[in-house]
Amino acid sequence: MLAALRKRLPSRNTALFWGSVFSVVGFYKYNSNESKKRLAFYCKQAEAVANEPMGALDTPRKVQVYIAAPMGELGTRKARLHWEKYILPVFVAGALDYELTLVNDTETINDVEKVVRGG
Repeated sequence: MLAALRKRLPSRNTALFWGSVFSVVGFYKYNSNESKKRLAFYCKQAEAVANEPMGALDTPRKVQVYIAAPMGELGTRKARLHWEKYILPVFVAGALDYELTLVNDTETINDVEKVVRGG
């Protein structure tokens, strides 16, 4: 009985390979599902704020967003993709008006500070 079962089991290396593959795939699926749940949670919270009535004299909610290149990167592409995938849906659900400013690589910290302070 045990010998027949042993013949059907894969070898040690095959079991390690498939175990590794299924672990990586399982982690990826779990991570994507959790990301969707978190995004839906924050969108729901922002939507609750958006549904609150505003008074006649209240100014609309507006956010100034600055996107700069991550450390060690030459362009703002990754930062823009992160903005579009994770942050923009929350702003849309919260009915926030925003002004998007891309900070170039050539600009220094002092130049960005001047832009932020409006000077």
